[in-house]
Amino acid sequence: MRFPLPSAASPESLGIPSSAIHSMIRRLQRQQLVLHSVLLVRRGELVWESYWNPYTASTPHRMYSVAKSFVAVAIGVLVGEGRVQLKDRVIEYFPEIRAEHHIHPFVEEARIVDLLEMRTPHEDMTYIMTEDPDWVRTFFTVTPTRRPGTIFAYDTSATVVLTAVVERLSGQSLEDFLATRVFGPIGGQGPIQGLKTPTGLTVQQRAGRPSWREVEQNPQGVTHGGSGVFCLPRDAARFGLLLMRGRQPGPWEELVPATYLQEMTSFRTSAVTSLPHQRHQHPDDRAGYGFQIWLTRHGGFAARGMGGQLIVCLPDQDLIMVVTGDNQPRPDGTAQLLDALWDEVLPHLSAEPLPDDPAAQEALRADTDGLELSALPPGGKGVSVNRQYSVCDEAGHRFDLSIVTTAGEGHLTLYPVGEAEAAASSDTPAAWEIPFGIGRNIRHSLPNYGYETYSSGTWVDENTLHIRSMTIGLYHGHIEFTLHFSGEWATLVMQKTAEFFADEYQGVYSGPPRRR
Repeated sequence: MRFPLPSAASPESLGIPSSAIHSMIRRLQRQQLVLHSVLLVRRGELVWESYWNPYTASTPHRMYSVAKSFVAVAIGVLVGEGRVQLKDRVIEYFPEIRAEHHIHPFVEEARIVDLLEMRTPHEDMTYIMTEDPDWVRTFFTVTPTRRPGTIFAYDTSATVVLTAVVERLSGQSLEDFLATRVFGPIGGQGPIQGLKTPTGLTVQQRAGRPSWREVEQNPQGVTHGGSGVFCLPRDAARFGLLLMRGRQPGPWEELVPATYLQEMTSFRTSAVTSLPHQRHQHPDDRAGYGFQIWLTRHGGFAARGMGGQLIVCLPDQDLIMVVTGDNQPRPDGTAQLLDALWDEVLPHLSAEPLPDDPAAQEALRADTDGLELSALPPGGKGVSVNRQYSVCDEAGHRFDLSIVTTAGEGHLTLYPVGEAEAAASSDTPAAWEIPFGIGRNIRHSLPNYGYETYSSGTWVDENTLHIRSMTIGLYHGHIEFTLHFSGEWATLVMQKTAEFFADEYQGVYSGPPRRR
C-alpha cells in the first residue's frame, strides 16, 4: 500500500527524455513563473525533482485549493466505513445549527455530493459575505441563490463544511486524520499541517483581522480544508499515486473504496459556469469537475491550488507532475504550467526505456543546480539615488518616502504621515521598510505582518524603479512597488496580489521632495 517513490536510474529509463524535462523547465523560467518545486513521477518512481531555494524537499508547502482534493479523499474514507453516504443531507450533521437558525429550503436540500461537486446553493464563499467568524455556520445561514445540484460554482465554504463533517465523525482534526488515515499508510514522510477558521474569536483575538482570514492556532476552529493545508511535495506525489492506483481494486481499498476514487476523478459536472465572476476559458478549465478535483485534457485530472499548486495525474501515461509556487499575479499561471507539460513532455513519452543521454542529463543538472527563488532581472542602467519625498493619494492619505539605491541593492522606507512626525523624537520610528536587491532577492520581514519576504528590484529605465516583494510560508502574496521620478516629483504605485491581507499596500501616491 505504501508508495516509497524510489529515484529512477535516469529519466530515460522510464521513457522520458532528459531533454524534454529540460525544455519544460527552461520554458517556465522564460515565462518568469515563480516556482518553488517541480517533480515528475512515472510508474511510481521519482523521475525528476527541482527546488528553488529557500524551498527544499523537506519544506512543507501550503497547497491552497489542492487541499480540497485531500478533503474529498477524507470523505471517501468515511464513505468506505459506512459513516457517510453521498446522498446524505449536510444539515443532518449539524443539528445545533438547525435548532438555532431558520434554514432556507435550498440549504436544507444540499447533499454531501452537491458539496463535493461544487454545485451548492451559493454563488460564492459564504464566509466572505458576513462578519460571522464561524465559517461552517455561514454556509447554513447566508441566503442561497438557487437549488443545490444545479449550477457549478467554485465555493470554498463547501469544502470547509465537508472538513467539519470529517472532524465531527472522526474526533480528529483534518490534518491528524489525513496523517493517520491517508498520508501515513501511503508512506508519507512529512508533517501534515493546517491553518484554522477563526470560529469563536473576537476581533481583538484576531488582531483586528477580518472574520474571513484564517488563523494559525484556534482550538475552536475547523481546519481550513479549502485552502490551508501543508504537506511535502513528495507526499503530494504519493497522494497523486493513490488517486491513480486507487481507481482499480487493490490493497489501497483498505483506505478508500476504488469505486469512490473512480467517481471522484471522473466527470461529474461541467465547469463551464454561467456566473460572471467565475468564467473558465482555458481548455483545462473546461474539461469538467469531479469531487473537489479538476479534469484535464489527455484523460487526466488535477488537484489545483491558487498560485499554481498542482498535482497532475495522467493515468494513461502513468505520469504525475507536482508543482508548487506562487503565481497569483498571473491569471494564466496554471494554464502556462499545464501547457508546458502538454507541449514539452507529453509528446516525447515512450512506453519503453530510451537510450541514456548523458549530455542532456548533464545539461539538465547544470541548469537546475542551485536554483534560487525568482528575482526580477537587473533591468536597464540604473542610477544611485538618495531622496526623500512627501507623497499623497487622491483621498489625501500621505506618506513620507525615502528611497536609497546603489548598484546592487536598495532600501524603500514609507512613513505613514502622522506616525513619522509622532516618532520624530523616538529611537524606533514607525516605518514600512523594504530592503531589496537589484536583480537578486533580499530576505526580510513584511512590515505590519512579519511574514518572511523576498524582495528584488529592477530599473525599467533611468527614471523608473520596480520592486517586487514576495511573502512565503503560511501566507503567499506579491506586492509590487513602482517608483517613477519626473523632474522633482516622484510617483509611487503600490499593488498587492494576496488573499485577505496587505490591503494597505495599494494605491497611487505622488508628491514633491520632502522639505526638512
